[in-house]
Amino acid sequence: MGKVIAAFAGTGKSYIGGKYPKAIDLDLGSFRWIYDGDESLPYEQRKAMRMFEQNPNFPQNYIDAIIKAKENFDLVFVSNAQEISHLIDYNFIPSSTAWDTLEQRYRARKNPERFIEIFKALFDMGFTDGIVIDDNEFLEQALIKEGLL
Repeated sequence: MGKVIAAFAGTGKSYIGGKYPKAIDLDLGSFRWIYDGDESLPYEQRKAMRMFEQNPNFPQNYIDAIIKAKENFDLVFVSNAQEISHLIDYNFIPSSTAWDTLEQRYRARKNPERFIEIFKALFDMGFTDGIVIDDNEFLEQALIKEGLL
């Protein structure tokens, strides 16, 4: 049975999901929103755009996908959303001084300004519980240090 690992945006969930065959990234946005816009835009550039409507099946569709993924993958990466907190085995959080690094990552992958603003506000709220990812470190290194990868 796989482990569910939550981590903040820009820490490397998708990278690990693409690199390791027994890992998957279940991006929250794919389950929470229905996109009604230009499908030719890369996914990272569509994030937080205003061409979305709430998926009426959320959060149950996300919960179901996580439970199913745990049967087939060793590591299931998710966003840290209140609706799924009961499913999370490990929560990785950025250090309190990591904003500049995260912002550079968002800009490098061409996330819209609105996405960056949303995650800046979430970052500024602070984190109280979780395994800290050091500045300039990615989730992959933190998982290795914790013996999870």
